[in-house]
Amino acid sequence: RQGTGSIVIDNVVPIGADDRETYTFRHGAPFELRMRYRINEPGLAERPQILVAFHRDGTHDVMRTICRSFALDEQRQREGTIAMRLPRLPLANGTYSVTIMAARENYYDEEQAVYFSINPGVYTCLTRLFDIAVEHGGIVGSGTGVVVDAEWRLGE
Repeated sequence: RQGTGSIVIDNVVPIGADDRETYTFRHGAPFELRMRYRINEPGLAERPQILVAFHRDGTHDVMRTICRSFALDEQRQREGTIAMRLPRLPLANGTYSVTIMAARENYYDEEQAVYFSINPGVYTCLTRLFDIAVEHGGIVGSGTGVVVDAEWRLGE
């Protein structure tokens, strides 16, 4: 765990299509992370950025998602839960480590001159917290990192 501890994230649980904790997912099925947060900095009130990253085989950063929309306010609610849901898990077959980071408002919108592990804008970072396995992606889900949906059209 790295960061200032102004906001702490813990008790992170991956949830599968059956609404139960699991570490093995079917490619294309729903994926959810449920996590608890606690604000430790008195008076903190902002829209922190929450990032979830997936690292294939523990090294290659292949997919990220970020939330910039939650207003957290220590005076109103010091603790709570955050859920991140992917209606369709686009990761291809393989093993992925999950990293979660909470940073100050606008952290990812500005160039950072200080490395994340000592950056005062990083509230908490749980690096490679746990691994998940993704299976049943078929041939299209082999040998790649992400399989995405697209809009296709056939013209005359």
